[in-house]
Amino acid sequence: MSKRFWKAYIEALVSPAPILFWIVLAVLFAVSGAFGSGAQLAPLPRLAFWLAVIGASLGLGVFLRVAVQALRPGTGYLPASLVASGIGGGILGQILPPLLIRLDLKPPSTVLTERAETTLVIIFLGSSFAILRYLLRLEAPRIDPPAAAPPPRPRLLNRLPGEIAGEILHLSVRNHYVEVATEAGTGRLLMRFTDALAELEGADGLRVHRSHWVARQAVESVERCNGRAYLRLRNGRLVPVSRPYRDALDALTPARRP
Repeated sequence: MSKRFWKAYIEALVSPAPILFWIVLAVLFAVSGAFGSGAQLAPLPRLAFWLAVIGASLGLGVFLRVAVQALRPGTGYLPASLVASGIGGGILGQILPPLLIRLDLKPPSTVLTERAETTLVIIFLGSSFAILRYLLRLEAPRIDPPAAAPPPRPRLLNRLPGEIAGEILHLSVRNHYVEVATEAGTGRLLMRFTDALAELEGADGLRVHRSHWVARQAVESVERCNGRAYLRLRNGRLVPVSRPYRDALDALTPARRP
């Protein structure tokens, strides 16, 4: 067996559900004096006996379930658990009756043989636990992760008239003005280009020229003319890419770069 298998087995064995099932079932068997153990064993030895028997049985069942999933990758928890219950019941059904008889306890034997009825009891208990755990897992409320916060609105949009304050596509320098192209139109702002760039927080894009900035989603293609690279934007604008900013081609259009 690989280290990966044993790691999965230990994680499954020490998870809360099997431990809870082990303790609850052992206490129930000890308190009820199942299979005549109440008449043959004192309370503490009786509890210790059922903790040992049920713990070993549960360990075998978890081992078989993890083995089924390792041999048949993709097998779900419930099918693997039902198969493990059947195999484990067949194995324990041959082992437990002689042990119980040796301890003067009474394995079930009303209609079928002791081994057959012990096998059926173990299969029933194992399958019931698997089905109950599966149903509880399905019915557990799902907690969806909190939705990611939307990116902040670029402060630069607050400087534009409301009718054109849409998604920013492109910034360019025109004399002492910064021309801002959005999906809704174009506006001009009297400010330095560096100040305009500083107010683009939340906008996904890159500077591609000392006088141009483009949004990632605005780029449709890369074009070349006379050895120079240009970005064709979805608003039809052709924006030059200067040599110091050639790395922007990979960042903006990695799949479409010629």
